Amino acid sequence: MLAVFSRMPVSNRTGVKQSTSGFFRLAIGSTKMSTLILIQLLENGLVVKRHAANVVLEMDGSSHACARQDMLALAGNQSRYLRLDQKGCDRSKYLNTFRARIRAEIAAGRIEDSIALRQEQAELLHQHALLNANARNCLLRSDIRALLKSGAVLGSARNFRGRRAQ
Repeated sequence: MLAVFSRMPVSNRTGVKQSTSGFFRLAIGSTKMSTLILIQLLENGLVVKRHAANVVLEMDGSSHACARQDMLALAGNQSRYLRLDQKGCDRSKYLNTFRARIRAEIAAGRIEDSIALRQEQAELLHQHALLNANARNCLLRSDIRALLKSGAVLGSARNFRGRRAQ
C-alpha cells in the first residue's frame, strides 16, 4: 500500500514523507485528496479504521460537530478527556486564524502590530487552556457522578502504577 502512495506527487502539503526515525507519514493537503486516499485504502483492505473511514466518506461537510460526534462514537474513551468540546474546537479554529493574521502582519513588515497581536494571542492561548481544563474537569465530574449513580463503589486507592497508595 505504501508503494501506491509513494508514487503520488510530493508537494509541501501532500505526499509520503519519511521521518528521520524511519517511519513514513502520509501528508494530505486537501479534502478531495483525502477522499481519494480513503477510497483507495478501503478498496485495498483497510480493516482497523474501516468504520471511521466510512463515516468520513458519508459526511457532507456541513457540520464539523456532527462528524466529530460520529467519530467519537467509534473511537472509544481512550482520549475522552483530551478531546476538545465544540467550544474548544471553535476557539482552536479562531486561534489558527489569529496565527495567520500575525504571519500576515510580519510579512507586511508591520512588526509593532504583530507584537501587539502576539500579546493578545498569549492571552487567548492562556484562556483557551483554562477553558479546556474546566471542560475536562466538568466531563470527569459528570462521569464520576454517573458511575456512582449506577452503583460503582470506590475501591482501594491506587496510584498510576497500580500500587496501593500509602
